[in-house]
Amino acid sequence: MTDIECEKCGSKMMIKWGRNGRFLSCSNYPKCKMQSHCRGEQLEHDEIAEGKICSICGAPMVVKSSRYGKFLGCSRYPECTNIMPITLGIKCPKCGEGEIVERKAQKSRKKFYGCSRYPIVILFPILNL
Repeated sequence: MTDIECEKCGSKMMIKWGRNGRFLSCSNYPKCKMQSHCRGEQLEHDEIAEGKICSICGAPMVVKSSRYGKFLGCSRYPECTNIMPITLGIKCPKCGEGEIVERKAQKSRKKFYGCSRYPIVILFPILNL
């Protein structure tokens, strides 16, 4: 339970866990179906996406999440499907052009770090032969 009040019915909001992480839900659930993001996480998401602009349409990017982790997606989603990885700000030691990103393995869901230019980094030497 939290001290935050529901905007619709005035009941207390509680923190719940879903497939995409934590969220706030009304404690009066079957009657009131109000839900929202946790405020601390929303501030963190706004900070990550600040100043990022879609390279296709020019709209601001927002943080989205999937079962493989968080990523930046265009705020005009149905019209524009551009996505970008959230980088750590460290240059790739192998290629020197990409940046290091945190990824999750598909089957084991373990975290690992790789280059943001992953398919290009592997294929680039083959193309120059």
